[in-house]
Amino acid sequence: MFCIRMKGEASNSLNDRILSSTSSTINEELRYVRRVQRPLSVMIWGGVFGFGRTQLIFVPQGVNVNSTECKDRILEPVEKDLGASIFNKNRCLFQQDGAPAHTARITQT
Repeated sequence: MFCIRMKGEASNSLNDRILSSTSSTINEELRYVRRVQRPLSVMIWGGVFGFGRTQLIFVPQGVNVNSTECKDRILEPVEKDLGASIFNKNRCLFQQDGAPAHTARITQT
């Protein structure tokens, strides 16, 4: 199982460098870097097994995934969808990254 979270744009213009002998020779648009206070983000959850995969679950923007949201929005739908077909026939190991939503007691049961 894995969770991908991407924030901001694909490239970071703060890492760009411009060489010039004086600042007056640099184009006005290149002198300043525009930053966004809250960049767009997307959270996608999915699971991959040696014998199958889960559907991708897109978490709506602005939703804070706490332990209850993780259980209700992700774990229970995946278990319901795949429960009879995968989990009862094979041994599965859920691997998580230690985020508070993943380690909470409610998501461990």
